[in-house]
Amino acid sequence: MNAADLHDAEILGVRHVSSQATLTFELRTEAGDPLAVRCTGVVGFALDPFGEQNIIFAIRTYDSSSIPPDLLGGLLPYYKDAISSGASYVQLDPSAGMGGWIVAQDVRVERLSAGPRSPDDRTPPEG
Repeated sequence: MNAADLHDAEILGVRHVSSQATLTFELRTEAGDPLAVRCTGVVGFALDPFGEQNIIFAIRTYDSSSIPPDLLGGLLPYYKDAISSGASYVQLDPSAGMGGWIVAQDVRVERLSAGPRSPDDRTPPEG
């Protein structure tokens, strides 16, 4: 599965570890499958607003040869240099809630175990 297949997935959580230069999105697809989008070698990002409901319309990934000029023109030189040196520009377009962009060296979509990912997803004990 790749980022292009994430239409209507819900973002359940976001974790940034600055000391490791990582940014991870925990998702649930429309079919209920748990996934993660892991960005490593993160150079910078801007995400806003994370609300009650965060649904993905599209995730688009660009390299230096494919990024539209209007997106590249709005970036600081530091981010432009990172993209020209091999980093990707990731655009997160929401249907609802959080959207934004990330500049990172690598972006991967990974399947997570089917177990509960948060207390809200757990079935209460019987009895």
